[in-house]
Amino acid sequence: LEGIMSFISNEDPNYEEARKFLPNYIRRVLETFFGFKYAKLSSTRNQNQSPGLNDFINDIINFESLPDKAVGNISKTNVKSKLSNINKICDAYSHGNMQQLNESNFIPDETLREIATDTLDIIEFFDSMHKENFEKLINPTVVTETTE
Repeated sequence: LEGIMSFISNEDPNYEEARKFLPNYIRRVLETFFGFKYAKLSSTRNQNQSPGLNDFINDIINFESLPDKAVGNISKTNVKSKLSNINKICDAYSHGNMQQLNESNFIPDETLREIATDTLDIIEFFDSMHKENFEKLINPTVVTETTE
């Protein structure tokens, strides 16, 4: 999570380096977030595996019941397609094999930044409390109070 936030906040990120780790970070953060949000420990297709992003998109999240709101570029009308796009990109780059090695390191800079930003907006869309709290953990502010 810190890696994703650091990448987004960096005005001149090292895209070449980020391509190596960011897709896997994004996938894992979303799977973990949704696993806690929906209290799912196992995949709907295989009880011996934790749920993947695809499970949440296709089997677990009821997109019709989501609130009609927007966070950044995420809204009720596009959140499923945004998640599907993130899953498509991140799955290919997180679970690559030797045959894909030559092409697996190319995600356009704009796409990498977009899916990283969308990831944080999706978390805030589903649960703003989580976003506020992980921002506090990563960027703690010193609050001083005087008591007498």
